[in-house]
Amino acid sequence: NLLILDEPTNDLDIATLNVLEQCLQEFSGAIILVTHDRYFLDQVATQLLAFPPLGSKDKALTMFSNFTQWEEWLVEQVDLNRPTKASAKIEEPLAPAKKVKLTFKEQHELEKMERTIHEAEAVLSRLTQESSLPKNMSNAVSFDGS
Repeated sequence: NLLILDEPTNDLDIATLNVLEQCLQEFSGAIILVTHDRYFLDQVATQLLAFPPLGSKDKALTMFSNFTQWEEWLVEQVDLNRPTKASAKIEEPLAPAKKVKLTFKEQHELEKMERTIHEAEAVLSRLTQESSLPKNMSNAVSFDGS
C-alpha cells in the first residue's frame, strides 16, 4: 500500500494528468511523491514533508498541509538564518586568477574540436536515418550501422 513516484507528471498531456490525479486521489495507501508541479501537488497531497533550507541549524523534516504553508515557512526560515550585518564577516577580495596556458596536446585538441563535433553529428544523422528504414526496423539484429 505504498507508491513512490519521482516526477510522475513529466511529459504527460492534460488528459493523462487528470487520470493520474484521479487515480492517486482514490488510492487508499500512502504515496511518496516528488514533483515540481505545484498544482498537481496541491490536488493530490494531504501532507507535505519538507527539508530545512540549506544552512539551517535544524535538520529535521517539517510537515505541512499544503504548498502555500510550506512557502510561507520557507521565507521565515530564510529570514531567521540570514546573517546580520554585524555578524557577517568582511571578506577580502579574491586575487585575480592566474591564466593557465594550454599544453600543446590540449591546444591541438581544441583546434580539432569543432570538426570532430561536426563529423560525429554527421554520423549520428546517418545512423538515425538508417535505423528508421523499414528493413532495419523489422530486423534490428541485422542492422550493424556501418
